[in-house]
Amino acid sequence: MRVLLIYPLYAQFYRGWMFPPLGLLCIASVLEQEGHEIVLFDTNVEKVDRDLRQIKGVSPDIVGLSSTSMTIAETMEEAKLVKEIYPEVPVVVGGSHATASPQDVLSNPHVEFVVRGEGELTCAELVECLERGESLGEVPGLSYKENGNIINNPPRPLIPNLDALPFPSYHLLHNLDRYKNKRPRRKPWMPCLTSRGCTHACIFCSVSTAMGKAACWRGHS
Repeated sequence: MRVLLIYPLYAQFYRGWMFPPLGLLCIASVLEQEGHEIVLFDTNVEKVDRDLRQIKGVSPDIVGLSSTSMTIAETMEEAKLVKEIYPEVPVVVGGSHATASPQDVLSNPHVEFVVRGEGELTCAELVECLERGESLGEVPGLSYKENGNIINNPPRPLIPNLDALPFPSYHLLHNLDRYKNKRPRRKPWMPCLTSRGCTHACIFCSVSTAMGKAACWRGHS
């Protein structure tokens, strides 16, 4: 299947910082490993028209959008624009906001699916089920609409061995010179993922919601 992944606009919140979409790159790597074709569109570094005309001609089978609480309004607006171009293509939203508030996200008429928590395996199973026309009821970590109702499948256990995941699909990034911080003398940069979770459980932070409580910290080798 052809999967279009869109990173919503956030630059106005960070005043010049440009963060590569590491979460989407991790999901893309697993989907590519399963043989799917991935198109990545980062609205923060690519020239973007407000009607997302750049995605015309991609012809995706499914569209995925990332979300945080600061960018959820932009995510919902981009979901609406996607549906105007591809009205029959299902839209899935993941990320910390969707994990914390799947009911809120699925109340949007332009969103069919929410991936909660770590998204790699859930996204891979969702795409496989859609490709084969199979039931979604056995996909842990997935929330979706069915006959006007919102279904929340049981949560997916956290991935115990992060080394089992492929490296993020950095090759999908474009305009690499745009990923830099607000200090002009600094060179472009790329993040890497060394661990998931946190050894603390601050009540204001989304990490414990999306990646598990303090006891669930996991590191790469």
